[in-house]
Amino acid sequence: MNMHVEYAGLAHLDGIMEIEAETFGALGAEATASRALMADRIDRCNIRGAGWFLVAVHEGVVMAYLVLQPTALGVDECVSWDVSTDRGTFARTYDEEGTTVFGASLGARRAAPPGSTVMIFHQTLVLMLKRKKERVIFCSRMPGLSNAMIKKGVDPEAYCFQVDDSGCPVDWLLGEFYESLGVLPRRFLPNGYPPDADSAGHGAQIVLEDLHHALETTATRIYQSGIVCGRSRRKGKVSQ
Repeated sequence: MNMHVEYAGLAHLDGIMEIEAETFGALGAEATASRALMADRIDRCNIRGAGWFLVAVHEGVVMAYLVLQPTALGVDECVSWDVSTDRGTFARTYDEEGTTVFGASLGARRAAPPGSTVMIFHQTLVLMLKRKKERVIFCSRMPGLSNAMIKKGVDPEAYCFQVDDSGCPVDWLLGEFYESLGVLPRRFLPNGYPPDADSAGHGAQIVLEDLHHALETTATRIYQSGIVCGRSRRKGKVSQ
């Protein structure tokens, strides 16, 4: 299966918005980026910026995307998604000179081929190493939290760090970060992502600083997924 990663452009916008609606639409308007905001992110990150908005493309269709924001904010300052992204606008938080990269938004189609987001993670790590960035931070949702609180009376902070016998987080989304990047949540973020009722409004801070190890992890996952990374000299393509 051939897939490649590209810098997002306005030509990708229709596909990106389809994924945005599929991934975040159920959370309501507050959690869903408008078309105008997404276009502004493409402009800020890729047209004026060094290239921080990536899409995974298979047979001409956008299957997944990742919006990244270089920032001067540190680990202790990224206490919520709103604070870390200036409520998604990047207006006061985007800084090309910053050594931190914040993962502002990640989405994938339900029908995306296995490994689609892992390919984007892999390319992100390649770009970060080339650009001498030190860490990537995510403020992740915890979609299984509310259900666990209702059915099992789980404490939200305890749930953030709960793992199964293999060491993988019990929350499926936190588990995706662990399986893709080999990283566990570092910090529970109370009210870290208010729009998500499934997460009870909370979030988990994920900090990745061992970029070389994560690069090996993503490469292994890509191999296991059976994806052939597209090779092209076409302008805008960033796959290896």
